[in-house]
Amino acid sequence: MRYVLLTLATVFALDVSLARADPIPTFRVMDATMSMNPNQGAGDHILFAFTGPGVDIEGRGGMPCFSWCDGNPIPPGVSVALRQIFVSSYGKAVLGGVAYSPNTEFDLGALEVFNDSGGLNPIAMGFSGSGPTFSQFRLILPTNGNWTLNFAPATDEFGNATKRFLNGTFSASAMAETPDPGTLGLMFIGSAGVWITRRRRRFCHVSRLAADCRAAGLTSGRHEGAGLDCSLKSTHQAARRTSPAMRTSQYV
Repeated sequence: MRYVLLTLATVFALDVSLARADPIPTFRVMDATMSMNPNQGAGDHILFAFTGPGVDIEGRGGMPCFSWCDGNPIPPGVSVALRQIFVSSYGKAVLGGVAYSPNTEFDLGALEVFNDSGGLNPIAMGFSGSGPTFSQFRLILPTNGNWTLNFAPATDEFGNATKRFLNGTFSASAMAETPDPGTLGLMFIGSAGVWITRRRRRFCHVSRLAADCRAAGLTSGRHEGAGLDCSLKSTHQAARRTSPAMRTSQYV
């Protein structure tokens, strides 16, 4: 059993080491927020921010939604459809606690970050640094966010009742990170090993006590002169109730 546990622990350790040997730095965004105002032609009507351990990214972008998000009365028959966000610029870029110039040392494309429905992709790849510090990075994003869009009643040019877009907000939060399967496997193997070791020690202790009682020709009961308790109850609880003389003899 000891060799089986050792083999399993080695396999899990190799699995964990290989998983952690990825040379690309990975950063986790725990909270992602966006706000959208009417797009009146400039295009930069969306502000976004991504934060997490050692991560603080802010930027500005837009959404091609002129048919309904320009703040004017929405024509009848026009649907409100969210589309992919484009990035105009970044205002802050911090990765791993290191601040990079958002204009010259940071590159994270909109196609990597935003999906077709105005939400977030689960993984985005980008580049940071310059010269000898230039490297690729991986950003893990929360995907459980939704847009909340606010409208106000309006009347179109023909007097028809409709609505117009006021603003919108987006929020997504990542759940706490759980241990990877390799780590859980190592924890299970370690717990099992401790339990088996204790059981083996107790079994060996009880067997040694019983053998000493038989060798001494002692019957059931306590024998103070021999320093042994050969009762059935004592045999089952030998690991906890062995006499001082017996504790010494088992290590001789």
